Amino acid sequence: MEFTKVKIGIVGVTGVAQITHLPILKVMKNVEVVALCDSDLEHANRIADKFNVPHVYSDIEDMLQFSELDLVDICTPVQLHVHNALAALESGKHVIIEKPFAENFVDAEKIVQAAYKYDRNIMSMQNLRYRSDAIILKNILSNNLLGKIRYVKSGWLRRNEKWRQLSSRQNNESGVIMQLGLQLMDLGLWLVENPRVLSVKATAFNVQNKEAEDTAFISMHLEKDMTLTAEISWNMKFGKDFRYVNLIGENGVARLNPLTIYREENGKLANITPAKRQTRENHYQHSYENEFSHYVFCLSHNQEIQSDGKEIIQRFRLLDAIYKSVSTGKEVEVG
Repeated sequence: MEFTKVKIGIVGVTGVAQITHLPILKVMKNVEVVALCDSDLEHANRIADKFNVPHVYSDIEDMLQFSELDLVDICTPVQLHVHNALAALESGKHVIIEKPFAENFVDAEKIVQAAYKYDRNIMSMQNLRYRSDAIILKNILSNNLLGKIRYVKSGWLRRNEKWRQLSSRQNNESGVIMQLGLQLMDLGLWLVENPRVLSVKATAFNVQNKEAEDTAFISMHLEKDMTLTAEISWNMKFGKDFRYVNLIGENGVARLNPLTIYREENGKLANITPAKRQTRENHYQHSYENEFSHYVFCLSHNQEIQSDGKEIIQRFRLLDAIYKSVSTGKEVEVG
């Protein structure tokens, strides 16, 4: 299906919609943001005025009657994702959903099955894949410059965030495994070509509240004799936040944030890190720019989309196994 411009309606215009989605989409040449929808109509009108969006709605059903809409961008709280996505897909619109994609496997499967039923494209926002350093590292790995990867060690540790824990309690959201862990594990698996996860062992605990885990440690046994580990927390007593992905291969090692790549050559380690890198401050914004460009290009040219329905189902099966391992204290096979 070819578009001259992809016409987009955004549902939920607080937080990430204002920080990244609207500023990026409004300047893309092959995109037109034609509608906003938010339960707070007064707020939606203010944002529409700020970004010069012509149509504003308080109900997604009303917005979906807009005949020129091609794509619905969902930025609402996760509890509303399944309702909004199903409504959009049933009306014949393509859908992109800000992370986390759904609250659980059941809801994720409902959305994916609806996309197949109505022959529409969906994508889960996973912007860590679209950081410039991650893309560079992916190309290095795809060219087998580090040899067979044996171990992926990752972590995302954030300072004590009482606001995040309060939000989880108020909105009945899952904890750090869903909010941070899913993104981190998606990045690690994507870098090594999405091997099948055979089994998982996970532990989690709460420091500040009993409603949602704020710290977790996960170990995954992957096919091709690989191991991936992830440590995640939003309640660590650090001076600053940090995120990392380290990869150990038979011929070299690499890490993200900052990007550093070493390869063994003639019995010596050579630093093969590309000399030109983006500044760290640009990575977040640029990752969203790259992700939207990828999705819109694929949609306009009928190309395969990353983080599509098949991958979404794989990730949520993994999440189910992780939570089962946390609750039972045992290693769990991934279906």
